[in-house]
Amino acid sequence: VDSHLSPDLRHMAGGIGLGRSVLLHHCERIGLPHNFRASALFHFSRTARVACCQQQAGSGQALASSRASSTISAPDSVRRGGTMDIDDVVPDAGHAAAADASAALSDAAVGMDVPGLHERGWAVWARIGSPKYVMAPMTEGSDLAFRMLCRQHGATLCYTPMMFAQHFATSARYRNDNYATTAHDRPLAVQFCASDPETFVAAAKMVQADCDMVDLNLDWNQTKAEKGPYGAALQKCWDQAVGIVAGSAGQLEVPVSCKMRLFPTVEESVARAKELEAAGCGLLTVHGRTRAAKGELTGVADWDAIAAIKKVLSIPVLANGSVADAGEADACLKRTAADGVMLGNAFLNNPYMLLRENPSCVAVAQAYLALCREHPVSSLIIRDHLAKLWWRPLLRFPQLRQDLIDAYTLRSFGVVAEDLEALLGAEDSREGGRFPPISQCQPALLRVPAEPTDRAEVRWVRFNGDVDQAKRADDFRQMIREASPLENFDLEWQELMSRKKAKKFVAVSKSHLRSLKRKRQDSGAGASGTVDAPADKQEPKAGRAPKTARSAPRDRKAERQRMVEAQKQGSGALQVALDMGMGDHMSAKELNKLANQVRRLYGVNMTSETPAHVHLTGLAADGRVSSVCRRYCDGFDQYVLTRTPQKHNDYFSPESVVYMTPDSPNALTDLDPTKVYVIGGLVDEHIIKNLTLDAAAEARITTARLPITEHAWHQGPHKSQVLACNQVFEILMTYWTTKSWPLALKPVLPVRKGYFVGESNPEENS
Repeated sequence: VDSHLSPDLRHMAGGIGLGRSVLLHHCERIGLPHNFRASALFHFSRTARVACCQQQAGSGQALASSRASSTISAPDSVRRGGTMDIDDVVPDAGHAAAADASAALSDAAVGMDVPGLHERGWAVWARIGSPKYVMAPMTEGSDLAFRMLCRQHGATLCYTPMMFAQHFATSARYRNDNYATTAHDRPLAVQFCASDPETFVAAAKMVQADCDMVDLNLDWNQTKAEKGPYGAALQKCWDQAVGIVAGSAGQLEVPVSCKMRLFPTVEESVARAKELEAAGCGLLTVHGRTRAAKGELTGVADWDAIAAIKKVLSIPVLANGSVADAGEADACLKRTAADGVMLGNAFLNNPYMLLRENPSCVAVAQAYLALCREHPVSSLIIRDHLAKLWWRPLLRFPQLRQDLIDAYTLRSFGVVAEDLEALLGAEDSREGGRFPPISQCQPALLRVPAEPTDRAEVRWVRFNGDVDQAKRADDFRQMIREASPLENFDLEWQELMSRKKAKKFVAVSKSHLRSLKRKRQDSGAGASGTVDAPADKQEPKAGRAPKTARSAPRDRKAERQRMVEAQKQGSGALQVALDMGMGDHMSAKELNKLANQVRRLYGVNMTSETPAHVHLTGLAADGRVSSVCRRYCDGFDQYVLTRTPQKHNDYFSPESVVYMTPDSPNALTDLDPTKVYVIGGLVDEHIIKNLTLDAAAEARITTARLPITEHAWHQGPHKSQVLACNQVFEILMTYWTTKSWPLALKPVLPVRKGYFVGESNPEENS
């Protein structure tokens, strides 16, 4: 307050602070809900700010400045029981603490210079070059590697994906997993969703040195946003959203911007936008759709409503919605008179869009993968980007979809890109007609129904003004009909664009079907308690022990006893060690995968008739790997196995160790009970070559690999012998029992990746 108000107003500021405390106490006494308390405090602070400005201007109007006789009343919307004299209020310690906490942020709003904040917004906007085209914040879309790709081809101001302010401010792991930037990643806006100003300010202060503005998301329109409330759900308590802006704008070194959706009417949208401006918002992005516009009712953005908002505001305004390429972006700017246009899906379909080019979608993908080596990205995000870049080729070549789904390393994604390039080379030589070549990046326009009943229906037709978007939507429908060899192309398109949800649904469905089948078998077991399997189901899979009837319960006590016996010296059990000392080479996601592999490995060993003696070497009791294993493996501390913080080359004699690595030139021929077979506990999504081999060579330890090439042949472009830890262990256990490498390899090597176990390659014989 002292930094913003003149000396003759400090007494008034003290009265305002006391009035705020009285108001908060009154709200608590009558049991007013929390969101209404925030609304009452905001309206009180706004009224006080106006009074201070009037007093500063010499108008003579001010709030009562006498502390002894002041009377404070709540706003009409929250007042119950009339006014309340200050002398009647004796707040207890809890009320005083709550009032102090609330006043800490409200004081800044009372005394802040709103016109000065607007000038700061324009100054930052001019400093970053007044960009006309801005990359939108996209969850799993505007990652650092993709931002750098778009910056190399014309993009200037870019937004990070939306992040939760609460998690960002309290969790270092969340920050490491979701936020990354570099000195060349500027100008940059960082977007958060929040439901209170304290959390928003705490998160924003952590990034204000790395960005040009901090954005409050008021646009997120999913069901999960209701829990905060966050995003567009704050429309139901708009004063809370305005309070976040008012409570943070004066406390940060960078402007606070907002991204909002339209309200049901244009008039209400204009009024709400003006409230954000009055609270201190330095830049406003308007998404031209309402909360009801989602799913099949998404429709087109209302550019005229954005124009109405821009007309009354004195801060920079960005338009967002229904922009598929640079041509439509220019039309949007012309129609709305906005200072810039924010683009999302347009960049995802063609990062080179601002250069007015339609390059090869494979070349763009390869450029993005090259940047992913410099700025590591999750395989899920890479897969989503490639699916959007290749949406037309994937409709034409459905066989590549499974390859894209199975890929999870940069090298495997590169192999899929090479396969697609070979297919497109032959396809473009035959293609003709009125549509661009299938190999070019093209915008994916709004889908329309096969038979639209009304061409003027807002839910389907785009603006028919400067750009004939209705015709383009029809062209798009015809394009995907011609591109896809499948009759039900709409179903295939949905399956491609929501692959993650589809895979989860399939997994749940299969689990449910197995459960129903088991219940039917149990109910039909009869007195004997067993079920006769059909004749065609009685043969066990190669390399696996025959399955017992489902109704027969597992003897877990006997299984544990066999595990205990295997741990004893001289038991003759197979000796297997899992090297857990490579945690420094793995990310948090890769450590989670390693913990799941340990859980599966232990399950294979427990159900085996001849369990192995398993050692976990290099495992510190209070280390990072141990904590992850405890989180993902139920009862990890009770696992029947040997743990040691020592490395394998210190714990065992070097002569008895055989280190299993796919990079070794030595193929394993047999298993020696006097040896200890060490499996590298490493999950490496980027495949660092020879890492385990070099470590073994440095320790002068014998290395070996599974005899995959000796007993299996491969068909297809992608050939990798890298297996998960539990898969290597399962192969060793099966060979220990059957003494047959083909029987051990066949159940584990995936046929979908082109591996076939046999004596020789049939193609070579033919």
